[in-house]
Amino acid sequence: MKRKGPLLDALGLEGPGAVVSLVGAGGKTSLALWLLEEARAVGWPAVYTTTTHILEPVPGPGEALVLAEEEGWRARLDEALAAGHAAFLAARTEEVDAGPGGPLPRGRFRKHKVRGLPPDEVDALARARPEVLFLVEADGARHRWLKAPAAHEPQVPRSTTHLLPVAAAEAVGRPLDAATVHRPERAAALLGLEVGAPLTPQAVAALLAHPQGGLKGAPPGAEVVPVLTLWGRPWPLEAAREVARALRERPRVARVVLAALGPARQVVEVWG
Repeated sequence: MKRKGPLLDALGLEGPGAVVSLVGAGGKTSLALWLLEEARAVGWPAVYTTTTHILEPVPGPGEALVLAEEEGWRARLDEALAAGHAAFLAARTEEVDAGPGGPLPRGRFRKHKVRGLPPDEVDALARARPEVLFLVEADGARHRWLKAPAAHEPQVPRSTTHLLPVAAAEAVGRPLDAATVHRPERAAALLGLEVGAPLTPQAVAALLAHPQGGLKGAPPGAEVVPVLTLWGRPWPLEAAREVARALRERPRVARVVLAALGPARQVVEVWG
């Protein structure tokens, strides 16, 4: 049996029959791509999909893009998985504002977006294909470091087994404003802070673990594993550790993963 990759291991994923939903900001797409790569390396059938909008993926070798707007898409999906390919799955292409650019892998996405599937469609697919690992981007963040969800989001499938609230450790020490936080007014209201106040490690942890923040829409049985991403050098490691320490006091949190993204991609620490 092939050895699991470090991110699959850090998240506690024992096999492909899981639905991993990513919410928040600061690296959801990069984390999902990393998980997709590790799943392929260990031989797990894997589907990367969304319940919102994502930039249209450019499939590489051993990958397939399947759009539900095309006739026979379910058969195409099954054929791709049977061939050992990782599958990107969305409902249809759609001309929407792609927003500002962010630190995504070069050449992996086109500048227009695809619309995702409704959460109940993801649930149906997961029930029909229990041997597949589903990776679901369940909200958007406009490439900010932190976010608070609006009333209509996130769109978390009920079949979610692992919920990953994501934030960049780079948010710590920055002001709670639109340059750092997607929907800063909403975040400020949830945290009882003023817009523009400095974001402490405790504030970032509180937002990630808030029932109307990072835990919004979490199915009761889902394992909650916040992921703190590290981008710039030197890494803001002490800030990330302070956030992790505060998160570990929350009863819904199973463990916290500190993961470096970008060229230095690696699992740095697991707090469990």
